[in-house]
Amino acid sequence: MKKNNGLVSMLCGLLLFSVCFVSCNKNAQNNDSNNKVYDRILKSGEIKVAYISYPPGFIKDPNTGKFSGLMHDVFSEVAKNLDLKIVYQEEVTWATLVETVESEKADIIISPIWPTAQRGKYADFTIPIYLGSLKAYCRIDDNRFDGNVNRINSSDITISTIDGEISTNVAVEDFPKAKITGLPNTTDISQMLLNVKDKKADVAFVEPFVAGSFMLANPNIIKEVEGIRPLRIYPNEMMIKKGEYKLQSMINIAIQELLNSGYVDKVIAKYEPFKGAFYPTALPYRED
Repeated sequence: MKKNNGLVSMLCGLLLFSVCFVSCNKNAQNNDSNNKVYDRILKSGEIKVAYISYPPGFIKDPNTGKFSGLMHDVFSEVAKNLDLKIVYQEEVTWATLVETVESEKADIIISPIWPTAQRGKYADFTIPIYLGSLKAYCRIDDNRFDGNVNRINSSDITISTIDGEISTNVAVEDFPKAKITGLPNTTDISQMLLNVKDKKADVAFVEPFVAGSFMLANPNIIKEVEGIRPLRIYPNEMMIKKGEYKLQSMINIAIQELLNSGYVDKVIAKYEPFKGAFYPTALPYRED
């Protein structure tokens, strides 16, 4: 009887070991499949890049096709330090960001992208390179919203947005009663302000450097809504395929190295159109 009990115990132990072994193997296979982009990059020594032309984060010269910009310069240094060759694949739109990395048409999108809950369902992001804010702008003679952001949430107000761009989310979430006039997702961000200028809309939500450039070219036309806080403050990050944890870790370590060395601060100073247009990423420790 004791021998039978011992045999049963041994068989149960073997069965448990087999189940654990199969489970561990499946987990390992799943982890490997989740990191196939990373494995391909290391094997080839090349990383496929997509971008949105969004100065000064990423700039494409319309005449020469040459690339520059804050995120471009930072990622070029990242790739150099990782001994990777950058292969530029394609220019994408705000509405096709996720699809581009999901389908592996590109390994990473290096324009400044704001992580949102909806984007985070289908894509992953690097650590922040710098932060930006979204503020409200209206015509210079329109004081309805000064000190009263809730006034925008009215049926007699029209907000200028771009399909797939963050301004649409803010308009829908924060001001559901207002009307929206949407522009195609390939439209330049400054066109939202042009809609306000031309009285096709009452207000637009853009980053200060976009508004600053527009106001420089079109003086005494629009102004920042006074007496209200920024509608959003977001980190500017790069986007990769969901679940590519090894790739995410590799890029993050390379970015952190550039943050710690002060390289990113120098790049920000090079492209910042005016002081305060961007917010630097806080370091774990910084001397006064």
